Amino acid sequence: MKQLLVSICIIVSFPLVGFGCKGMSKAQQAAIRPVTITYWAVDENISLLQTFAAEYRQFRPYVQISIRQVRADQLNELFVNALADDRAPDIISVPIRELPAYQSRLSPMPSTVRVANVYTTGGLSSETVVEPVVNALPTTQTIARTYIRPVEERVIVGGRVYGLPLSVDTMAVFVNRSILDASGVPELPDDWDTFTDAVKKTTRFNAAGNIVQSGVALGTANNIDNAFDILSLLWIQNNLPLERQGIAALSAGLNRNVSTHPTLQTVRFFSDFAKIDRDVYSWNTSFSSARDEFIRGRSAFYIGYASERASITAAAPQISLEIIPLPQLDPTVPKNIINFRIQSVVAKSQNQNEAWDFIRYITQAQNIQRYTDTTILPTPLRSQIGAQAEIIELAPFLQGILTASNWYAGRDVNAAKNALNVFLTAFAVPYNPDVEPNERDARLVDTFVRTVQQSQ
Repeated sequence: MKQLLVSICIIVSFPLVGFGCKGMSKAQQAAIRPVTITYWAVDENISLLQTFAAEYRQFRPYVQISIRQVRADQLNELFVNALADDRAPDIISVPIRELPAYQSRLSPMPSTVRVANVYTTGGLSSETVVEPVVNALPTTQTIARTYIRPVEERVIVGGRVYGLPLSVDTMAVFVNRSILDASGVPELPDDWDTFTDAVKKTTRFNAAGNIVQSGVALGTANNIDNAFDILSLLWIQNNLPLERQGIAALSAGLNRNVSTHPTLQTVRFFSDFAKIDRDVYSWNTSFSSARDEFIRGRSAFYIGYASERASITAAAPQISLEIIPLPQLDPTVPKNIINFRIQSVVAKSQNQNEAWDFIRYITQAQNIQRYTDTTILPTPLRSQIGAQAEIIELAPFLQGILTASNWYAGRDVNAAKNALNVFLTAFAVPYNPDVEPNERDARLVDTFVRTVQQSQ
């Protein structure tokens, strides 16, 4: 499996400032035994992690940090094989949605770690000093106080902490302002009513009735990058308690009140954008991916994550880009979807103290600020949200961040996404005259719910 690794492998290496074992006690010698921490990162900023590693070695020169970037779609397979071969990393970047699948192979965060500071005294007769230290790690109470609620709720499982994030990722609406101007839309939409009006005005058809310019990519799953999260967001905005009850909330009480049930109300709103007989028709399965169409200038709106901003602006410099907060059903209680990765220590690691201490170092408040300033991603820390709200590129992604949710916490999010694809495809099929529409739709929801539950 070695050939599957993306070979961005960075080993931060410095000489051990010339100290040896002479004059040191056995305890001191043991405290500074050479340690190599292997760190598998995925979407993290490798350059900045390298900088953090170099800084860390200034006071712990006996610790080398080997940072390897792994593709997200290969992470689990590589990790399983590495565990089997006893060559697993010490630190791994875990997608929060998949924490239940990784949890048994991770080490819960300890309350303290024992490491050593190493420094050289000045003067004519300089000497190397080894200073054993005990560093405290964040408690569950500290995390609840300093991190936003969505992070607290997901990194703490059974009273134990399984990792910490460097940043979080939330959604907003990317806008091609030139298309809006050309379509006579003077103001940016701020709720779903004005948003759908703008979609109608910005969608263009040719003489054959084919869409040549899309208002927005909604209604399908297979060619919409964030369909799972967009529909989840709509369900949550429509007061379905997914964050508390999970997927079961979608079918609760459905058979008693099918026609007005919020689950089907939401699906019908979403799917209407891909139905040719609806006035909001603006998308269909013939398009390539939603993101690609937006980058090509063929779509007025794109609902995406903060982490997509840099690549979209780089790929589409010709677009007059603006980013606005997500439309809300209830602006007084804004709701968002959140994603993030946590930096966790592998249970098989032989270097638990140093691995957790390095995570402690990179997730200190000042380093999280450096990380989010560099990546322009939302912070996981409550104390830094106010300052980020002043950053134009970040402000739209902060709406609803304090109460954002990521309800799926199963073992196979890809299976859940595939189930949504099947569900929406079946939902788009015209009704059979022999079948009552509400009954069919209710059965489709039940099937979708059961399928997703099997992935959890």
